Amino acid sequence: MAGKLVATPKYQMVKQALMDRIAGRRYSAELAVPPERVLAQELGVAPMTARRALQELVREGILIRERGRGRGTFVRQGAVPPGGEPVKADARLRRVGVIHAYDWERLQASPVYHLTFLEVQRECARRGVGLELLPVQPGDGKNPAELARQAGCQALMVLDWTEGAPELLAMAADRLPVVVAGPFQEMAPLSFVASNDFQGAWAATRHLLDLGHRQVAMVNLRKIAKASSDRQGAWEMALDRAGIESDGLLYRVGRLKQGQGEDFQEIKAALVEAFRLRPPPSAIFARDGFMATAAIGAFRELGRRCPEDVSVACVGRFFEQALDGPRLTAAQYEDGALGRELLQLVEDQLAGRRSSPAGVLLPMRVVEGQTTRKVE
Repeated sequence: MAGKLVATPKYQMVKQALMDRIAGRRYSAELAVPPERVLAQELGVAPMTARRALQELVREGILIRERGRGRGTFVRQGAVPPGGEPVKADARLRRVGVIHAYDWERLQASPVYHLTFLEVQRECARRGVGLELLPVQPGDGKNPAELARQAGCQALMVLDWTEGAPELLAMAADRLPVVVAGPFQEMAPLSFVASNDFQGAWAATRHLLDLGHRQVAMVNLRKIAKASSDRQGAWEMALDRAGIESDGLLYRVGRLKQGQGEDFQEIKAALVEAFRLRPPPSAIFARDGFMATAAIGAFRELGRRCPEDVSVACVGRFFEQALDGPRLTAAQYEDGALGRELLQLVEDQLAGRRSSPAGVLLPMRVVEGQTTRKVE
């Protein structure tokens, strides 16, 4: 007889999330853990759940509470949670050069790309590897490999540099290891680490169906890139397996490259018009957090509430809580996994343990937020 599955208590999930953050040096003896009410909002749990997780970590000696005005909860000096021990990097790797389609100011303003950069930064710190943000932009004629050499880098890491010269990066790969964050392999034969978009979209769509929604629409880009194509394919397959026709359930808006501000307003306005002409069912799967947030804004303008009237789920990390909106339900990879796998791939190539090109797909799971609800 099969054993009965027991759900992991929520406070244990919060505790694990906190230990992962401590391991990634998001919190430390100098950087305080946020108050329990803030953690509760970030993680989508009750304040009492966050409080219990904090109390257990204090009892285990990982966290320490410092009383008094201006103090708070910190990581105990010298305490390291399981799995969070510092890693000694390969001796061949002393510094990594990072290039990005955005300059530093725009990189900080972009929530998705900034999170990616912070993951790499934390993992470099954990391994004792230097990091150099290189001053190269698509189309400026600079050789990224030469810049990396001048900065004393033994490897080159590319964060969403899909607009530019893949041939230049392929040439750079002949001179030093090059790894890319994202599915860049459709443009050049380079090593990459990316989220498993197909699996994530499947999980998010199945989550909405399992909540009891009879139909799940999708919001996608007009122009289909690899990530968009993978996510749409998984959505269609999940509906097909459930015996649901996808005809009439796809909404396409926006351009291939999304910026900030004006593009968001354009997409939201386009969705308002699309939803007026063809009202969506009770559930929407959005390509990413950007489109999920735009869809929720469109619902507000049309007098529909999320999740009371329409549940929304997406793929990928956007905001832990999107501006003034609810925390999104999303399929996500483990916090810190991207930075960890990128650095490991670099070390493996330097040591000759893996040949180039090599690819790593990060598994994803649905993290429930405040934008989905079970159908009564």
